[in-house]
Amino acid sequence: MNLLDALCGPLATLECRRAAQPRWVPAVRLLAALPAAGIVLVVVWTWKLLGQFDPAFLPGDLLRGGLSAIATIELFLALLLGPALVAGAIAGEKDRGTLGMLLASRLTSRELVLGRWAGCAAQVGMLLAGGWPPLWVLAVVCGIDVARTLLIVALPAAVVLGSVGLTLAVSTIARRGRDALWTVYFVEVALLAAASLGAGTWYWPEELAYFNPFAAVWPLVDQDEWLPATMSCMLWSGLGCGGILVAVWQLRPAFRRQTGGTGRSRFAVRERAKLREDRPMLWKEVSFERSASFGWFGRWSIRLLTLLLAGAGGTLCAALAWQLATGALDLPRWCYRLAATISFTSLPLVWLPQWMIGLRAVGSIASERQQATWDAILASPLGAREIAWAKAWGSVYSLRWLLAALVLAWTAALPTGAIDPASYYYRLVLLVAGGSFMLAAGLYLGVSRNTAGSTRSMAALIGLWMAAATASAVLAWLISLVLTLVVRLIWLSILLATSPGEMQVALRGMSHGGFITLYSSVRAALYFLTAALLASWLAAQFDRLAGRMGSWSFGQRVRSSLAALLALHGDTRPATTDDARSASRPPAEA
Repeated sequence: MNLLDALCGPLATLECRRAAQPRWVPAVRLLAALPAAGIVLVVVWTWKLLGQFDPAFLPGDLLRGGLSAIATIELFLALLLGPALVAGAIAGEKDRGTLGMLLASRLTSRELVLGRWAGCAAQVGMLLAGGWPPLWVLAVVCGIDVARTLLIVALPAAVVLGSVGLTLAVSTIARRGRDALWTVYFVEVALLAAASLGAGTWYWPEELAYFNPFAAVWPLVDQDEWLPATMSCMLWSGLGCGGILVAVWQLRPAFRRQTGGTGRSRFAVRERAKLREDRPMLWKEVSFERSASFGWFGRWSIRLLTLLLAGAGGTLCAALAWQLATGALDLPRWCYRLAATISFTSLPLVWLPQWMIGLRAVGSIASERQQATWDAILASPLGAREIAWAKAWGSVYSLRWLLAALVLAWTAALPTGAIDPASYYYRLVLLVAGGSFMLAAGLYLGVSRNTAGSTRSMAALIGLWMAAATASAVLAWLISLVLTLVVRLIWLSILLATSPGEMQVALRGMSHGGFITLYSSVRAALYFLTAALLASWLAAQFDRLAGRMGSWSFGQRVRSSLAALLALHGDTRPATTDDARSASRPPAEA
């Protein structure tokens, strides 16, 4: 028995070996390392380029900025990919019906939970390890000592420990993997929002600010402040240990409650809806499926968040209306604090609906397969467009009140100056465009992954979201920069030929708000283009991906494509003997 088995039980080594076996692990590790390697290349190239123009250029800020960017990417991977890979550790066994056999074995609850924790943490650690070589390179070039570099590496590791432990606890209590994943993302966004409030924006315990690991990166890299990163490591590690203890404590009681051994009976309350014979699939998604989309915790979390956003937006609207009615010169101070709170939490609250829409789209198809109703839907006369449109509309319809409350809160904070018009436009565009992309990607993964209740599709969806967010941000910035330079050159040439005296005005360039608006529009166009491509591919290949046409070989696909091409242009070939013989047969014999 090795040290790992002695600490975590006999399943630990086996789970770690299983975590390294999938073929996708090296590919995903390479993809996770590409942004860090790209940052190193950009930093070195910028250093050399600026050194050619200014021999006295000092690259200290540039190198520290690149190091902070790599550490931030590592934290994003830990917060997003960790829960996505761990959500099905216990809940997936419930979906497959194998948790009872594991609990009936001689393994204790501690050994089961710690074994799964070791395997999942090892898999996430392998993905994070791809970014360590570029991080160490920049740390050495910056002149950062070994102890501080180890703390920079330990910060994402502590976040992995916290997110994996929290996910294990929720996966033990939840019935399904997607409920656990949604719950963990909601808790993480809530912790980041509470940390932003704890930074002095509101009357809030300042210790909560250490729950935001992103805020601890730059002070550690640039200012040699160890306290924020150390406290963040301690808080996330404590959160992970607490989650593991809860998972060990609740593993068997939660399983007994969910299998009918003990616990209160729950009555499903379903909305009465009139049957629409013209769109039965849409009626099914809107009336029935949306009530069980996110589990009981998810439903109450959505209601609570919607109530908070609607209350904050309604309060600000009432204060603004009172100011207009009474002619007051200024709003009360608490209104500006409330608007600042909405502004601080707006970016995480943009991501949350995107994740929820995509996860709901994946889960709506996975639940059909789990309940053995997917084959019945495919055998019905419903077309691919009607099935996909119903699933898509059901995913958006289930979050309609949350989206409305979110837009209301942002709109109410706009007149106070907490959110400027360019940022308001950026958030709206990101919400709509990113949600459209996640909806198309979720439907595609749900249809193409022929597994019931698997959380790998959810992990793949979160990975796609991260890749799309990074790629769209970089491409949109480059395209916006090129467009800005081209427009400025054209405008300068026009002014040079007509009004040379206005050259100083033209040299000021585009304002910050104008560049943000252009950047938002370009990024939305990229999102919409990708979503349209995914939707068109899904529409063209729906029958084959969903299983209506079975498994086709490459030759069969080529022959089908040629047949479709001939059908479009008209087949002018002469009838062969076999064709004539088939045409002369009676209908019953044919």
